[in-house]
Amino acid sequence: MPNTFIGVQSVVAFENELYVLDTRSALFGTVIDAPRVFIFNLNTDTLIKTYILDKNSFHPDSYINDLRIDKKNNSIYFTDSGHAGLVIPDIDTGQWERVLNDHTSTRAEVSQLTFGEQTWENTVHSDGIALDTKNNKLYYHALTGYSLYAINTEVLQAADKTNIEEQVTFEAKTGAPDGMIFDQAGRLYFADLEHQKIQYRTPDGGIHNLIEGHDIKWADTFSIYNNYLYFTNSRINEVSGAISEMTFTLNKIELPPID
Repeated sequence: MPNTFIGVQSVVAFENELYVLDTRSALFGTVIDAPRVFIFNLNTDTLIKTYILDKNSFHPDSYINDLRIDKKNNSIYFTDSGHAGLVIPDIDTGQWERVLNDHTSTRAEVSQLTFGEQTWENTVHSDGIALDTKNNKLYYHALTGYSLYAINTEVLQAADKTNIEEQVTFEAKTGAPDGMIFDQAGRLYFADLEHQKIQYRTPDGGIHNLIEGHDIKWADTFSIYNNYLYFTNSRINEVSGAISEMTFTLNKIELPPID
């Protein structure tokens, strides 16, 4: 069943193509077969390419979560939330490489998040991912964690990755986020899930609130269009059973002016 979706996690539009990431994990369970990404041409609505992870790039407990496309280096970068690490395919050859496997920067720091008097019990490793194309740095963050890390894309492209762990940089302490995204001004947007906030980090390292309050319920799936940040309220921490009576919203907020 090569073209049957089992567990779609991320859908990313980039230029005239749509990337659909299938975890191959039904209900967050053991991987059924190799995770893969389907690429569709948005002009013709046709499937033009399928990349399938090879056996050395994922684990039975992997949950390939999010992706970013690096046009400069003809690469795609993926996070694995189930078994900490990053995964990178060679777009030309279709070969896959796994890096920072079980590394401090890709591992979760805690096994629960706190929402008022309630706790959400889970351990989610490397999840949010964002690419700074101006400075050639890939940023990533565990969902159940409070540390933002980055690595230069030149390191990820190098044939010899013997010392790759030494090239990782700790960037900031933040709230626990899910998705992340950069705007054209080099500001990195992310949620503080536990405190119902969306924040952004400026190029000088300052962290600022964009919006906060009860209308923010697990902000995720960030996209930017026409100077607006679009996000979903996923409400993941509130789900304990059937969701037919819950309301999930798509929201937008205007981005701050560029100084």
